[in-house]
Amino acid sequence: MRELEGALRSYAWGSRTAIAELRGLSTPSNHPEAELWLGAHPGDPARVITESGSESLLEVLHREPERELGP
Repeated sequence: MRELEGALRSYAWGSRTAIAELRGLSTPSNHPEAELWLGAHPGDPARVITESGSESLLEVLHREPERELGP
C-alpha cells in the first residue's frame, strides 16, 4: 500500500473549506477547491509519497505496473 497526495483541482464552484476539512486542515484554502484527484490521470496525477519526497503515480505505474497493480 502506498501513501498518496491527491491533486487539487480549483474551480469557481468549489469550496474553500470542504476539501480542506477532508484533508484534516483547519484553515480554509486560498482558492475554491472543487476536486481531489487520487488517480493516474495524465492531466494531473496524484503523487506517491516516498522516503526522499514524492513522484507521480503515473510514472510509478508505468515503471512497475505488475508490482503496483498485480499480475
